[in-house]
Amino acid sequence: MIRSLRCLWLSLIVLASVVVGCQNDPNPQKTRYRVSKAVQTAFNSDVTMIYQYDSLGRLQLVNEYPTVSAELTGVTPTAQTIIYYKSVTSEQIDRVDRRLTRPVLGEDGLEAGTQRLYHYDNQGRLSYVKESKALNGFTAFKLIQAFQYEYKADNLPLQLIVSGPPPLLERNIYTYKFDKGNAVHIDLTVVTARTTTPRSSESDVTFDKAPGVYSNFFAIYPGITSFNKNNVINANTTMINNERGLLAKRIKKGAYVDEVTEYTYELY
Repeated sequence: MIRSLRCLWLSLIVLASVVVGCQNDPNPQKTRYRVSKAVQTAFNSDVTMIYQYDSLGRLQLVNEYPTVSAELTGVTPTAQTIIYYKSVTSEQIDRVDRRLTRPVLGEDGLEAGTQRLYHYDNQGRLSYVKESKALNGFTAFKLIQAFQYEYKADNLPLQLIVSGPPPLLERNIYTYKFDKGNAVHIDLTVVTARTTTPRSSESDVTFDKAPGVYSNFFAIYPGITSFNKNNVINANTTMINNERGLLAKRIKKGAYVDEVTEYTYELY
């Protein structure tokens, strides 16, 4: 009996040591969440986006469904976005294909979707993205726009130039000022092949405190959204966070129907 009690006591000591050790771990593993689903209802438009990641945690696939139903079994996606990387272990994106389930007839022929090609500088920073219409089953391409980045010493963008195709050759030149990881001030200059005087404007941007839903989502959002640490607060928009402090719902006031987007997250 005494021996059994001694063994039980030793077991309790060991268990207590394990619990205390976990609580006092100087490098506890931080709980991380990533968006797995976004559901949006708007005037004459419902869509569900399902985000899938590979074993390395990289965004791999995005399926778009024309419904907000929780049950998607048997529902055909309207589009599928596939992300290809430079190598099997690289974080750098090579190209992104957004393939429509049903091609649509446009002014340039049968459009099968879009394709983006990604280029990086010698410091591993995204430097240039070319976005094109994919025609005739992804066998021909026509430029839609291009993104060109210039960086500061802290590797945050100083300037982003978004250029359109000929003949207009519109160039939107965005210059940013960052604070606490967010582009809080934007200067915009617009020039085209038909203007002699550039059009200029500036704006201040406010952010919430929640982690950015689409931070580092360059495959989907090659603009400034992916650089921001938090989420933009737009005019006439209500932001609702969940119990973990993550953005759960965004409600944008509409003229007829509010645009409501709800986000679901997963642990990784």
